[in-house]
Formats: sequence, structure tokens, C-alpha cells
Amino acid sequence: MRQLRGFGSWTIASIVFIVIVQPAQANKIQESLLPKAEILTQSSTSDRQTPSKVVQVTGVKIKAVDDGIEVTLETSKGAQLQVSNLSKDNNFISDIKNAQLQLPNGDTFRQEKPLVGITQIEVINKDDNTIRLTVIGEKGIPTVNLFDSDEGLIFSFVPVRTASKPRQPADNQQREETSETDKPQTQTQQKKPSAEDEPIELTVTAEKFEENLQDVPIGITAIPKEELEDAQVDSIQDIAKNTPNFSFSGVAGGGNYFSNYSIRGLGNSNFLSRDAVGFYIDDVPFDNGSFLDLNLIDLERVEVLRGPQSTLYGRNSQAGVVNIISRPPSDELEIRTSASYGSYNYRNLQLSLSDAIVPDKLSFRLAGGYIARDGIFENTFLDKFVGEESGFAGRAQLLWTPSENWTISFNATASGDDDGSPVLVPLDSSDPFKIDQDFNGFYDASNNTQSLKIAYDSPSLRVTSITARRYSFQDSILDADVSAVDIARRRAQFDATVWSQELRIQSPENADRFRWLLGGYYESNYFNTAKSGLQFSSLAAQQFGLPGAGFDNTFYDTKRNTYAIFGQVDYKPIEPLTLIAGLRYEYSSSTLDRQRVYEVAGTSTKIPIGQAFNDLEEDDSILLPRFALEYRFNPNLMAYASISKGYKPGGLNPTTDDTSVLRYGKETSWNYEVGLKSSWFDDRLTANLALF
Repeated sequence: MRQLRGFGSWTIASIVFIVIVQPAQANKIQESLLPKAEILTQSSTSDRQTPSKVVQVTGVKIKAVDDGIEVTLETSKGAQLQVSNLSKDNNFISDIKNAQLQLPNGDTFRQEKPLVGITQIEVINKDDNTIRLTVIGEKGIPTVNLFDSDEGLIFSFVPVRTASKPRQPADNQQREETSETDKPQTQTQQKKPSAEDEPIELTVTAEKFEENLQDVPIGITAIPKEELEDAQVDSIQDIAKNTPNFSFSGVAGGGNYFSNYSIRGLGNSNFLSRDAVGFYIDDVPFDNGSFLDLNLIDLERVEVLRGPQSTLYGRNSQAGVVNIISRPPSDELEIRTSASYGSYNYRNLQLSLSDAIVPDKLSFRLAGGYIARDGIFENTFLDKFVGEESGFAGRAQLLWTPSENWTISFNATASGDDDGSPVLVPLDSSDPFKIDQDFNGFYDASNNTQSLKIAYDSPSLRVTSITARRYSFQDSILDADVSAVDIARRRAQFDATVWSQELRIQSPENADRFRWLLGGYYESNYFNTAKSGLQFSSLAAQQFGLPGAGFDNTFYDTKRNTYAIFGQVDYKPIEPLTLIAGLRYEYSSSTLDRQRVYEVAGTSTKIPIGQAFNDLEEDDSILLPRFALEYRFNPNLMAYASISKGYKPGGLNPTTDDTSVLRYGKETSWNYEVGLKSSWFDDRLTANLALF
């Protein structure tokens, strides 16, 4: 049973088609934040775990399989190795941080050209408690499969020369293998992990480094694509329903007219002020969260961070961040489509297409969706159902990887809503789905966004630049008196353009004991000739002493420029302890032009009323620190604590004639949080606790 926009309804038919066509091409990860080698299955250890003891690796075995080669690091039964994977050029490199080689013939293993497509395999002792495995590919980094067995840790490599295909070994299939002494042997049976044996590990980029969800020392909820599909998540309101301490609700039957949201009790009070929550779609900040319940399509995952986010993100967020990541372009032909139908003539269609234009260099992804529903409120005065909704969303992505170190992506999105009037139900109504009003209005909105992301990734540092432009338009009219008497209607219209530029320089992905990030951010947010006010009838004009039926309109232009520099460092003085410190400096400047007039209907008469303001300015600046620490008691238990300052800048209120409330001040808060993160039963159960 599906809930539609917070109203009870049922789905009588749901049809989902997923067609994925995968031609024989080598897999290649193209997202700049993903590791260069594809880790399909990984043991439950992570970079930030603390080894309890050094494990002895007593043998290295190489075995040819149908689609590649397997390398087994032999250990005693039950010993777990802790793996940190990285890459450079055509090399796949893995550091096992709690192990030492003790082979019969020394402490180094090397195999030249074990397979076509792989030049060399080398295993050495990097230091007193670390083994380094290096696999050199001929044409690129091999695809990697990593899993545990009774023998030890197994790396399965598929070279770039061929396409990877599902590995389906028979239980008693004989295969050749080579020991460290290069003697051919035969193995008649090998234990393979079943679906039940595979550990559950969700990787996120919430702190601008790819890491396990359980290693992030903040309150965070991540929803992977499987859960997004199962829960039919297609709006921010749906995301909030699946996230603790996050609420997002709109006006009844009002589509995207206005939404109230909050994370940990901090939310939106005035839509013209800075959003308390940062909403990001593919690294692009979206403004005006009050009108942001977009139709979301083709999602990869969602990350919701709770608490102030000022030292890692371009746009400062007082309450938290909602990170929405769409599916990236693929290097293989992929077609996905879904359709569903439900009560009140609800229909939802989605389609996406992805493929390579130039294999391994240039690929694209197109996605689109349409969602609509008939009205669910009965207007007894007009004898019709109102509150209907319809909307579309589309996205086009291009991904270009001109070289191993460079990734360039261009994204363009567009969306629109054509809804009925937002329905305002009187508080004393006996039936919340029946109204008695003389007028049925409308709500129209459109948005489009373009962004260019350029990322450089080298063994010494990473640089990311994100340039974005977003345009939003909204026009609406509704029955302001909420009655069958024609008294007043409310009209609101605005268009806004936001330009943003973010630049980040940070340590490489494989940084361990010392990680750092330094960034800068600029944003220009411009409301151009916004208009809002009341349209009064002749009856209202007589009652209120107005010169005649007409419009009481307020026109205003507002502009806010924001400049910020931010950074954070993570340092491990000892292996189980990580110290975190961050700082942000932000300066913002707001300007306002505003006038209010009464326009008499049917005439050219415009009567100035209220206050007019020209070139009014308000400036604000602040320093925002963050301090945190985390301590890992063992690979499955971590504790953290943090202190951070939250902030929302002040500004100017264009909706008032009262000069005493024209300027509103900044909001600040100190946020304290402690938490525990734990995993049990080979990561099948996670139990986390946060107090704030």
C-alpha cells in the first residue's frame, strides 16, 4: 500500500520493468569519488579499524579461473585481514594493515605475467605490520572481487582485456593453481561465499572521502538504491519518512506550493532567508527548500547528515544536509523503465537510458519521469474535485574521462509542476476532504539547473571544481478567504537565479593518518521582480473602504552574495584515535528594493501605499568552528563526540511595512553530540546511538 503525499490511498497495480543490457566491455568506474578498482564484495573491515594483533600470512596462491585469476593470502582459520584499497595508473594496490608475510622462501612473492592482461603480481612486507599487494594491469586497473574463505583472504581479478561476467563455479570443478614455489597443483573444491555470507557494507561520501557508513563520526542515515526502489522514494518528503529526526510536509493538496521541513527541530521560518538544511543533488546546492519537493528520478543513494555542516560543504547548513546522488552514466548499454498506477488515477512513469559514446572515455545518461494524480478534495460549492497534481522531471548527464586523473561531468536538469490550487481546509471543518469555496486556483512552477564538475585525482592530492546555475519560477493563486463568499484571493509570483562556485583541494583518497580539506565557495542568489499580494472583490472593497476592486501588490528585488572559506583536518595520533578540527569563515551581503501599490481593477490607477525601500543593505559575517574525536575500541565498535557551531545569516524582510521587523538577525547555535556505532554478526546487524 502506497502513501501519496501524506494522504491515505492504495495502489491497485504496480508494474516495474528493468532491462539492463551489458555488452562485453571491461568494467570501469567513472565517478571521481569512487575507487579506481571496483570492489564488488569486501570483508567487513575498513580503513579506520584497529588491529588487535598481527596476522601471519603463511602462503600466497595464484589460481586461474574462468574469467581471470585469484590470489589467496593464506592465514589461520578465522583470522581476518584489514584491507585498504587504492590505485595508481594501471596498478591496483591493497594494504593489509594487520598482517606480515612469513613464507617458506622469504618475505616477498612475485609472479610475472600470470595471465594475459596482467603484467605482474607482487606481495611484500611494507612495514612491521602491513602487507602490500600490487597487481599491474596491461591496459588498465583490473576489476576486483574480494571475499573471505576458510583458507584466507581471496582477491579475484578480471583484467581489462575482457569483459567480466558472473562467476559460477561448480562445487567440484577442477582448476589449475600455482603456489609460491610455482608448482602446479589441483584443487577439487573451494568454499564460495553465499548471499547470506556476504557482509553488508554501505559506502558514503558524506565527508568528501569514500568510507563505510559505520566509520562516519556524525549522525547520518544512508538509503541505498535498492531501498529507494523498494520504498518507491520519489520526493524529499519520501526521504524524510525514511529518516529519523527529519520531517518534510507540504500544504494539503498543494503539490510543491510550500513545504515545512526541519532536522533536529531546526527548519524554515521565512522562505526568503537562508535554508536551515542544505539540499544537494549531485554536489549542486539547491535553494529555496520551502518549494523543493521535487520529483526525484533514477537515484543511486541518499545521505542525510544531521547537525551543522560548515567545514566540508560549500553552502553552510545550520541543521544538516540532504545529499541526493543520482545514478552516474555507465560504459555499457543500460535501459530502465518503471510504471505504476493507483487510486485517484495516480500514475507514475520513469525511464532512463545510459551508454558509452566513446568506450572508456565519454558516456551519457538520460532520465525522465512523469507523476500525476487527480484531485482528492471535494469542493461542494463548485461541485468538483480539486487539488490535482502533475509534474515532470528530466536529467541529462555527460561524463568525460580524458585521462586517468581527470574526470569532467556536465549535468542539466529540468522539472515542472502544473497543479491545482493549494487546498486550505478550515480548522473547524468536520470532513478534512471536503471544502466549500467559490474559487479554484492554480500552482505552476518550473526549474532548470546546469552544472559543470571538474575533478583531478592524483596520488598526492585531489582537486574538485563545481560551477552551477539554477533558475526557478513559481506562480500561484488561491482562495484567501477559504469560504464560498468572494472576498479575496492571494497571488504570488517570483523567479530566482542562483549562481554558485565551489572549489575543494584535499588529500588523496588513500590518506590514512592525516586527512585534510580546504575549500572556497561563492553564491549569488537573486530574486528578480517578485510579486505577492491580495486581489479584493467589489464586496471586499466596500467593506474595507478601498477605492474599488483591485490588487494590493508588493513588488521587490532581493539579492544575496555569499563568500566563504572552509577547511577540516583529521589526524590519528595513535591508531584507534582520530582528532578532527574544522573552521569556516563566511561573509554575506543582502540588498533590497521594495514598493507596495494598490492597482484598481479596470483602470491604470496605481496608488502607492506602505513603505518603499531602495538599495537597503544588510551585511553579516561569522567564524564557525568544529571539533570532534572518534575512538575505535575494536573493528565493530566506535565512539565519537563533537562540538560545532551552527549559523543562519540575517537579512531583509520584503513582506513588511514595519521598519522594526524589516531586518532580521542571524541565528546561531552550539551543537553537542556523542554517539556509538556498532555492528554485530558479521555486519548483519548495526546498532547506533546518538545523543545531541
